[in-house]
Amino acid sequence: MTQEKLNLKAIQHTIYDILDQNFGILEKEMRVTDVVCNFIDSVDMVKFIMDIEKKFGVHMTDNFIAAENAITIQDIARFIMCEQSKQQSSLKNKNDTKNKIDELFKIADTIQDDDLRNKYLEILRDSMSEKMWLDKYHLTMAHTSFLEGKACEPATYEMFIRKNPFGGSYTVSAGLGPFLEWLNDYGFSEDSIQWLANCKNKDGTPTFKPEFLEFLRSQKLSLTIDAVPEGELVFPNEPIVRVSGPEWQVGIVETAILNGLNASCLIATKATRIVNAAEHRPVMEFGLRRAQDMYGMRSTRSAAVGGILTTSNADAARKYNLGWVGTHAHSFVMRHDTEPEAFENWLLHNKGNTTLLVDTYDTIQGVKNAIAASKKTGVPLDMIRLDSGDLASLSIAARELLDAADMRNCKIIASNDLDEYSITKLLESGAKIDVFALGTNLVTAADQPSLGGVYKLKSINGVDKMKISGDAIKRTIPGATEIVRMLDGNGNFMGDVITAHGFIEQPYGTLDFPIISVNARNSTERTYEKNTMFYKPMVRVVTDGVIDTETMNRNVADIADATAHSVAKLDKKYKRVQNACEYHVEIEQGLYKKQTEMVMSHILQRTK
Repeated sequence: MTQEKLNLKAIQHTIYDILDQNFGILEKEMRVTDVVCNFIDSVDMVKFIMDIEKKFGVHMTDNFIAAENAITIQDIARFIMCEQSKQQSSLKNKNDTKNKIDELFKIADTIQDDDLRNKYLEILRDSMSEKMWLDKYHLTMAHTSFLEGKACEPATYEMFIRKNPFGGSYTVSAGLGPFLEWLNDYGFSEDSIQWLANCKNKDGTPTFKPEFLEFLRSQKLSLTIDAVPEGELVFPNEPIVRVSGPEWQVGIVETAILNGLNASCLIATKATRIVNAAEHRPVMEFGLRRAQDMYGMRSTRSAAVGGILTTSNADAARKYNLGWVGTHAHSFVMRHDTEPEAFENWLLHNKGNTTLLVDTYDTIQGVKNAIAASKKTGVPLDMIRLDSGDLASLSIAARELLDAADMRNCKIIASNDLDEYSITKLLESGAKIDVFALGTNLVTAADQPSLGGVYKLKSINGVDKMKISGDAIKRTIPGATEIVRMLDGNGNFMGDVITAHGFIEQPYGTLDFPIISVNARNSTERTYEKNTMFYKPMVRVVTDGVIDTETMNRNVADIADATAHSVAKLDKKYKRVQNACEYHVEIEQGLYKKQTEMVMSHILQRTK
């Protein structure tokens, strides 16, 4: 028997053990090819899958959790083998990468010429600039904890937002994939250790003791992370990312999480608002030249997560398999003697890309010249682009000219510092625009360039913690938390309840008991009755340092579909560009009581 078959057999026996211990089902009573849900009901099926997850350290998909799927023990065992193989491959790749990097730095020692060696090291450091994606205080706190003997105390932190951006009612989760890519290569290279060894305090003493640097060098990633997947919606005070593990490591990933997700969530949310405002018309992203991140990769990816899947950004289109679009610049027209000459040459040499920018000199005359150039060359016009002026009236006039020339299939694309507000006004005024191109206001989230997500300690050594502030908005919820999202009979979102982690074990289903939730601002209560449908958006993405590569490598178009699906489950009153209603997010009654008691205890201690 091959090793693979032996491994499969061992996994199957372990599954039988779980069935025997929890449900009294013996191996002789159930073949590996029998359908599991024929032996246990849907509630027990969820518990069965969760027990398997705990035993094997893998995340089972919703397809396996759903009792109606005809899965067998053999199916589950093969799935587990596949997931374990992925985890081993991920760990091997991580170790291989670290070894190769260390070898590259050792080469520097063999280069005799100082200038050449320094240049070589500079190139290597630039290529690894994300390795230390952190602020100084993360390492100085870790250093102090190490010296106190507390660095490896178990801790949990959570990332959350305090307010939705743009005066809206929701935020799109985005940026998790790139963060996991960085985390998958986590580690301190020899060059980084050497750089840290040379860091000095103001008095000239070393910032870090050698034994701490050796500690950094030797410690493997040991974090476990749960997160709201990209494309899901999140709301204020809900955990977007929950990180557990040794305190020094849990703290050290703060900047990567906040820097990676804050801007991504912001731009993805902006994109969904723009897509909604466009009312099913195509939207393109033209923002690379104004983007505030190098190469514009994050801004383009985030816009795509929000539903804008075409871009002018060449490298992002290549990496994320997005539609690559573009027209021509005003300079192309200006370097020709006349606009008609420029248009004719463009059409003749770009028969598969016949969009003409018509506002270099006079927009209406530009439209007429575009029509004439198309008729003269015999090359059909795909689109004309308006980039200045009164876009509403110009688009109406352009549409009349195109229709009169029997060019009804030629579309009108508009740009020029557009956003969801201007698009809404244009359509309300009757503008004849078929496609919108967004740049600056999208990729910089110009009306709110910062999300303000935070990362706070929730427990240490098993003791729940909370930040108690005179500013109520900065008061945190004690302990590790999670989201329970309530659904109506059609599967649409009714409201969210923030509960203690583990308050409900099942990942989805119907409530076994009523849940009372409390609005922390005004203490009003809401009751979700027994049998209300729910699901918990957070999923496991890192298990004891092993990255879930499926989550890390999710296709951006698939994430965009998930975003559209999530937004569609919100009532339209929550999606208004202005004056959107507030989505219901409350704290489970018992957790709210605990928060209140901790605040009162703090106040009493201060008054003694």
